[in-house]
Amino acid sequence: MHLLLFFILTLHTCGLSLPNNPNSPYSPSTSSSSPTTPSPQSSKSPPLTSSLTLLPSSILRRPLLDTRSYASLTLPNGLLCLLVSDPTTDVQSASTHVKCGHFMDPPNRPGLAHFHEHMLFLGTKKYEDDYDAYISERGGSSNAYTDMEDTNYYFGVMDGEEDGFEGALDRLAQFFICPTFSSTSISSELLSVDSEYSNSLTSDSWRLFQLSKHLSNGRHPYSKFGCGNYKTLTEGGDRRKGLEESGTTPRPDLLKFWSTYYHASNFALCVLSRSSLPVLSDLVTKTFSTVPAKPKGWTKPKLKDEGVMPFDRTGVIREYVPVKELRKITLTFPVPPLTTTGDSRSNRRGVKAHRVASHLVGYEGKGSLREILVKEGWAKGVTAGIGTEGEDFCTFSVTIGLTTSGSANADSVLSLFFQWLSLLTANFDSFRQYHTEQQRMSEMFFTFSYPSTPTDFVSHASEMLFKYAPEEILTGPSLMGDYDEETYREFMECLKAENAIITISDPGFAKGAKDDSTRMFKAEGEWETEPYYKACYRQSDISDAAMDLARPKDIDERMEMPAFNIFIPTDFDIIDEESGKRVDPALLPPAPPPTSTPIIPTSFDLSSNFKVYHATTTSRYRSPKTSCYVHLTSPLLYYSPMTMTLCRIFERVLREDLNVHSYDASLAGCNFNVGVHPTGFRIVATGFSQKLPELLQSVTKRIKTLLTEMSSPNPSPELSKSFEVQAETLLTETQNFALDPPYEIASYNLRLLLEERVWHIDEYAAALKSPSLTMAKCAEVVTGCLMDRVDINALVMGNVDEGNVKKLMEGVKRDMLGGKEETLLYDNELPQFRSVQIPTEGELNNLFNDPQPIYPVVYQEKAKGNEGNCAVEYYLQAGCDDDLQIPGTAYLELLSHIAYTSAYATLRTKEQLGYIVSAFFRKTTGGGVGLSISVQSRDKNPKEIQDRIEEWLKTFRKELEEMPSERIEAEGAAVVAQLTEKDTRLSHSVGRAWGEISAREGTGREARWNRLEEIADVIRKRDGDLKEELLKRFDEWFVDPERRRVAAAWVWGAGKEEGYEEWKGKDGVLSTREEVMRFKRGLRSLPNAGLL
Repeated sequence: MHLLLFFILTLHTCGLSLPNNPNSPYSPSTSSSSPTTPSPQSSKSPPLTSSLTLLPSSILRRPLLDTRSYASLTLPNGLLCLLVSDPTTDVQSASTHVKCGHFMDPPNRPGLAHFHEHMLFLGTKKYEDDYDAYISERGGSSNAYTDMEDTNYYFGVMDGEEDGFEGALDRLAQFFICPTFSSTSISSELLSVDSEYSNSLTSDSWRLFQLSKHLSNGRHPYSKFGCGNYKTLTEGGDRRKGLEESGTTPRPDLLKFWSTYYHASNFALCVLSRSSLPVLSDLVTKTFSTVPAKPKGWTKPKLKDEGVMPFDRTGVIREYVPVKELRKITLTFPVPPLTTTGDSRSNRRGVKAHRVASHLVGYEGKGSLREILVKEGWAKGVTAGIGTEGEDFCTFSVTIGLTTSGSANADSVLSLFFQWLSLLTANFDSFRQYHTEQQRMSEMFFTFSYPSTPTDFVSHASEMLFKYAPEEILTGPSLMGDYDEETYREFMECLKAENAIITISDPGFAKGAKDDSTRMFKAEGEWETEPYYKACYRQSDISDAAMDLARPKDIDERMEMPAFNIFIPTDFDIIDEESGKRVDPALLPPAPPPTSTPIIPTSFDLSSNFKVYHATTTSRYRSPKTSCYVHLTSPLLYYSPMTMTLCRIFERVLREDLNVHSYDASLAGCNFNVGVHPTGFRIVATGFSQKLPELLQSVTKRIKTLLTEMSSPNPSPELSKSFEVQAETLLTETQNFALDPPYEIASYNLRLLLEERVWHIDEYAAALKSPSLTMAKCAEVVTGCLMDRVDINALVMGNVDEGNVKKLMEGVKRDMLGGKEETLLYDNELPQFRSVQIPTEGELNNLFNDPQPIYPVVYQEKAKGNEGNCAVEYYLQAGCDDDLQIPGTAYLELLSHIAYTSAYATLRTKEQLGYIVSAFFRKTTGGGVGLSISVQSRDKNPKEIQDRIEEWLKTFRKELEEMPSERIEAEGAAVVAQLTEKDTRLSHSVGRAWGEISAREGTGREARWNRLEEIADVIRKRDGDLKEELLKRFDEWFVDPERRRVAAAWVWGAGKEEGYEEWKGKDGVLSTREEVMRFKRGLRSLPNAGLL
């Protein structure tokens, strides 16, 4: 597949500062030992007059389904803004995109841009540290990321009052007017950034990214360490001693960085609101006009010498030892930058030659490189696309995921890759046709695309304002310009071994198990270690012998140029629900405004065991698309780890088998998925209505014939190899799970403790290694699960009428069930899953016959590998759906919403336990619900983390008690806004409907279509004091010792394992899955009648 691999360092990530600009009115005095906070009073405010330019559809082309209004605005200080008015939106959002990132870090403080981004959230002169809290209270969210040359800040709020959005926008504006950079916040946030860095130390993706930077040209800013850590940000400081005893404070450099880069001409703003464009113009002028203008004489700082490029050494091979079981080859080719000089329709960014190259190199259809590698049993997949991109450089990356056999045959894999490139180059004359095809599809996708969600849109658009003119902000990134032979030739000439950086990742390198004697594509020399993430690697030039292999004289006869796509739809008419006729959607009046009222499907029984839900949605969504979900319920899937494993392997074999035939359909907007769930198989097909029946039929027909082939005593060698490869891949993924971040391991282990019947990851691994894991056994089990005794529920929604739904589902029934008699499952055969009731402290005493067992009950585990972080997930069980009913669920939702802000402010920002802190509503399979608090920490062990969580709970109870009723009402309004957010696209309505259908599976109850509205009504229409009810529920669920039910999962990081041994064996502490199973046998199950 073609994939845009642009590596964005998201979620508070990474940044080159130059000498301070003396002309800036906010420059700190260079002679001052204690720099002062920037002050807006130090310069005159510009006059409040702005230049507003409306962008009607005749100027700014937009998709058919986009009814928003657009305008561009330039403030007197030079700030360019894109204004978007959408009176129907629930979420009002804004984003600023600054043209500075970690390339601008000063040499003495790597990571300063990233740290600077963090610091702006922690207080301004006008507003103290309340940015996140203010937005959260209004049902919103905020975040930021620091990239190589950019930093992006964004938020979205759901407050029904316009002044809520104005308050959020003004707080964002103050980032650029008067940040404080307080010394107290600096000291605490240094620990946060250091924790963020430490969280990534065992991440292969971070290691490989930093290794690429480490081995690049040191004269180019790409070589910088962008994330930063305590040591780099404090010039050698020790986090254990603090700034008072070691290192230097980064405050002077923060001030210098802000005054150098944070001015109006160096960032762009995008806002999206319910307000009209003139009102938005006034609001933006009011909030952002006092942002400093470009200092007189300011020019973009020079970061490198002319002509210096980051990848000055190519034609090299690099070997890397991964942390996880990761086998892959990545080929990185420096290519011409996607310059924006001149008319964007004709330059490289407009032509988009990389899209066609990505499509051809990563093609998955008949005769493709991928098909050949997969059939050989050497590869799991091939992806291609833009890797990293800067103003003066760009890379094209190809990644080949390897099997164990593929790793052993890396030379052959690379030989085939370069043969594939030779085939493409030899057929260069056909590139014009491929470009035309991609151009046609880009037009189709653009025309029928839904508007992006508000927060995603403003974040992306503020960045695009630096690449496209406002009138091209929608079409520029989406549509392809005219074919340009020179641009294509220039691009393709870069795809050769002499210009490649080949990285081979293989765990075998660490064990010395790989035989280097016959390999041609291999690195020579000593193994080295990258200084920041400790990646183990070696690199050398590609040998002459390998280079000869990369210049093939012959091309494998199995290779064929990609066929032109026959699945591109041509019929985009939709059903007019009033007349029943098919019409061009462009001829219909605009769709009605979005609403939170759910679309309630009608239903009919195709047979006694096949129920179909259906809704035509074209009156709400003027879209020529349809979504189809089919769930085949069987009690056999989750019978044992082996049955689940065999079903998962079949799912993968089927997907791979269909891939060659369905790949073109996926490129043309029709996608399918076959998923394995504990309750059964689920088939999903989505996309343009014209081609969807053909795709769904190919899936259901192939399921049956594939099972016949797999059960044959003499299956084809290709099928046997596919089964082996998919089993190996699943085993690798299963074993790698143990190396996931500790907080994710803690969440999984808590699930093992809370759910009555759940197989352990080790049991799946054992099944994958079992000699009874055969293809014939797989066919036998899956046939029983799919075609024996099943119940079927289906949902078809979109541009389809009931007659065609019946025809579509009759085909599914025919293909899946054949002519067999209907085999309705008995009620006691339906898969049933239960949550366990966590014991109170008194009940735990009885369970262990111990007057003082450890409470809460704990399931502990040691982290695998060199993971140094510890984690805790602490769960307070409120009950189950049947206990809480709609009112209890509403109050738990509200408590969880308020708890998140408090826990984050206390445990992360104030106490700096770690970068990852969250409090949230958790629902387990079987209907158990409660409040979960998750913390991952580098410094604290699990017992210390849990102690801090329990202290926070006491503090949180006091916060609730002292919180003004008006504040709680505001928090309640935010939750109501989230629950009743409007459905703005077909997938939203489909997801909501399918969620209600699947939630009732096995209960015999009808779907509760208005469930979210009912929950919201409890808060919205509360009679009496909402605060009083919350305190009552809090005490009942989380304080009263007779009712309080708590469990925790602990993960001990490397270096703290002695604590694990100390707690092991104590009553109330479980250290193995066998102990967990024995413990759960003594617990009651919570009812699960599916009321919610």
